Amino acid sequence: MIQPSRTQSVHVAIYARHSTDKQETSTQDQIRRCREYCSVKGYHVADVFFDEGISGSHLANRPGIGALLVAALDGKFEGVIAEDLSRISRDQADTANFFKKMVFLGVPVETAGSAATKLTPPTSSRRWCFSVCRLKR
Repeated sequence: MIQPSRTQSVHVAIYARHSTDKQETSTQDQIRRCREYCSVKGYHVADVFFDEGISGSHLANRPGIGALLVAALDGKFEGVIAEDLSRISRDQADTANFFKKMVFLGVPVETAGSAATKLTPPTSSRRWCFSVCRLKR
């Protein structure tokens, strides 16, 4: 579970994706379920990112996940909520790379689906270092 501070709730980002009209759940259905999950957990939804009608086979060329990564670098939220891991990517290497980036930034990722999972990174955040390196580019 993402750990809130004593004085305020945790700010999280929701990510949703679906690739075709034939898929069981739309991005709006996923976002609604993630919002319900956040409500139960006491999380504040800081932003919502989504990719609609885009394949989950790779992270490349997905503006929603790209914007989420930039916002994570900028410290806009303290955790990411998705319905399940396949919403991040259907490619295991891409999913592992996404989690690796989130761990580096100190941003936990949780899934709100029926098989809820959480990935909690180390407590020390390296966001400042990563942001400084980004500014030097």
